[in-house]
Amino acid sequence: MCVPVCAHRGDGARALCSSRSEGGYRGEPRMKKVSRKSQNEKYRLKYSRLRRAAKAMVFENAALCDEIARLEEKFLRAREERRFLFTKLLHLYRVPSSAWPPQLLPLSPPPPPARLTPPPPAPHGPPPDLSPSTTA
Repeated sequence: MCVPVCAHRGDGARALCSSRSEGGYRGEPRMKKVSRKSQNEKYRLKYSRLRRAAKAMVFENAALCDEIARLEEKFLRAREERRFLFTKLLHLYRVPSSAWPPQLLPLSPPPPPARLTPPPPAPHGPPPDLSPSTTA
C-alpha cells in the first residue's frame, strides 16, 4: 500500500510511492489531452449558461419585490379603511376614545363629532344689539 508522507513537515521525507507522472498507479486510464480550443468553448458555454441563469434570477427577484410592494400597499389600504370605519362606528355610538384598545387608536386625531340634533331655535323678537352702548 502506498502512503505518501506529509510534504508540509519539511524534514525532507519523501513519498513512499511514486507519483502519477512516474507511471505509478496502473490500471487507471490516462487523461486525454483536450485541446485548448474545446476547453475554452466548454467554459464559454458554462459561462453563458450561468449568466442567463443569473439574469433570470435577477428578473425573478425584481418581480417578487414588485409583488411584495403591491401586497404591502393593499394591506396598508385595508388597515386604514378598517381603522376609519371603526372610528366612525365608535363616534356613532359615542364611545370615549380612552376606552379604545391602543392598537385601534387612529394615527391622527379624530374629527369633531357631527351634531345629530338641530341647533336651538332663535328667540322671537328683534336680535339683541351687540354694538357698544353709548349711554352715559
